[in-house]
Amino acid sequence: MKPADKSKQGTEVEKKGLKLIGIKGRTDNGKELKGQGIIPLYWDRFYSEQIICKIPNKSGNGAVIAVYCEFETDDSGPYSFFIGVEVDSFANVPKGMESLLVPGSKYLEISTQRGKLQEIGIQVWQTIWKNQALREKRSFIADLEVYGGDAQDPENARFDIYLGIK
Repeated sequence: MKPADKSKQGTEVEKKGLKLIGIKGRTDNGKELKGQGIIPLYWDRFYSEQIICKIPNKSGNGAVIAVYCEFETDDSGPYSFFIGVEVDSFANVPKGMESLLVPGSKYLEISTQRGKLQEIGIQVWQTIWKNQALREKRSFIADLEVYGGDAQDPENARFDIYLGIK
């Protein structure tokens, strides 16, 4: 399955800053691609522990947001991975969770095609990693994956990736 046409170029958008509460850890793409990373474990934890139900002060549209941030260098080095939801306040962050402030910035919005949730994201990311023009535009401050209503059926989902750009 090929990524949607929009994934090749994307659409530049300006996004306001986001306040998020969720769970966070450190990883790198080398570990992730070898199956030794944390990302699948964090997704499992987020859903098995019903993290979303424990987050206070939820706002926004209820979308689950994954954030790649705190890049040591770029996507070839260590970075933080965060899963959470938008909140209107950092008051009462539950034990074992963290707050994250994603700065407002320009992003390149890239949509996945519909398909199996486990497959569609990695397909788009592989296209992004191979595209030198996209790589040169990236800010490596924060990249987002926004899982809204279209991502509810894991067998027929789609979601949006927002690449932070300069």
